[in-house]
This record gives sequence, structure tokens and C-alpha cells, in this order.
Amino acid sequence: MENERTILRSESMTIKLKYGYFIEVDEKNFTLKSKYISKKNNKETTRTHGYYSNIDNALHNYIKLATLDVNSGAVIELQDLLIKIKVVCDETVKTIKSQFKKE
Repeated sequence: MENERTILRSESMTIKLKYGYFIEVDEKNFTLKSKYISKKNNKETTRTHGYYSNIDNALHNYIKLATLDVNSGAVIELQDLLIKIKVVCDETVKTIKSQFKKE
């Protein structure tokens, strides 16, 4: 029985988000990461953006980073930015809900 508990505790879950981002969940942290193509060797690499004690904080940072990625280099009105933030939030909720429905 103890071995089963140890195995279950060591397993992690990955929540896939949009724009190459994902959250790895283990018993201690919610880790926000993203995949990108390295400029040095042109290979896919993973970047860690932070370790969080709860999913709310991880999603908050994801929304900030994803919004910046989507609008990189753009000059936009505040109202347009708020609309895009809402779209990212809505997409995030849909993505997470769909992953829990699969299990």
C-alpha cells in the first residue's frame, strides 16, 4: 500500500494551454512552461516561467505572458487589449475544461 501512495504522489499532470504554454502539476507546484524554437540551434526547447503554489497564480502569469506574446511589437488601444485578454482567458478556461472531460 505504501508503494502505491509513493507512485501516485510522484505522478504529474500536464495542462496544455494555447500559444505553446503548458502547466505541469505535481504534489508541490504548478509549473508554468512554454515551448519555443531556440535561435542558437533551431531546436525546440522548454522555458520555465515560474513555480506557483496554486493554479490561480500560474494562470494569472500565463494570461499576462500570452497576451504579450500575441501582441508582440503591436501598438494597440486599451479597449482592444482588454478584449484580447478576455479572449485568452476564455480560451484558457475552455482548454482546461476540455482536458478534465477527457479523464
